[in-house]
Amino acid sequence: MMLDDGERLLDEALGPGWSVLCPDGRAVSPDSGHRVVRVTPELDPSGRLRRWLRGRTVVLRPDRVVHATR
Repeated sequence: MMLDDGERLLDEALGPGWSVLCPDGRAVSPDSGHRVVRVTPELDPSGRLRRWLRGRTVVLRPDRVVHATR
């Protein structure tokens, strides 16, 4: 992932806790209490994460195991 301070591994970029990865333009409830990351071409210039998502929204547990997709 590309962040303001350069390229980072996904685990480092997400930090602790639950996270939601969603494709750019997909609606996500902001009051879920989870960190929400919109996966844009700027954030994922290689396209690897966007290909893995395949247009789905993914909820990741703190241990980075996929909890749910939709």
